[in-house]
Amino acid sequence: MAKTLLPVLENSLEYIVALNESGEVVYANQSTYINLGYDFKEQVVTIYDLMRKDEELAQKILSTTADLEMVTFNLYRKNGTLFPTVGRISVNQETLFPEAKIWMFLLNASDRVDKEKIMAQAKAEMEDVAKSRTEFVANITHELRTPVNGILGHAKTLKDAIENPSQRRV
Repeated sequence: MAKTLLPVLENSLEYIVALNESGEVVYANQSTYINLGYDFKEQVVTIYDLMRKDEELAQKILSTTADLEMVTFNLYRKNGTLFPTVGRISVNQETLFPEAKIWMFLLNASDRVDKEKIMAQAKAEMEDVAKSRTEFVANITHELRTPVNGILGHAKTLKDAIENPSQRRV
């Protein structure tokens, strides 16, 4: 059964990486080869190559004894560019690759991060519009209230003059 899983792993759109105890990549599927640019069969690639700036998390992954759900971190391509990933880290329970201690099942989260940035920008723009609207309404209310109060004052004076016979000549 283990050998029948290999084609499934190879054709997965996820990045699937298996690491040995020292953090060396012992298996990477086709998506990982294509997107990261490393030749895992011809050169030794480690988790520290894949996670260049985050050695602390790399060490945590290597020392884990339990599965980690929804781990988010940056992966580095061979050319030095990076992209955010989200995925699951699993401690090896199978014997598909006996030397594999840790399995990483990762998805490229660039789209999600881009959408979060767009949403944050839209929220900031909406807050600016709401603030501008509030300021506009406050200013207009003040601008209208001042002359209206003057007109109301004059109207009251005229009304009082009409109602008071001693001031009718005004």
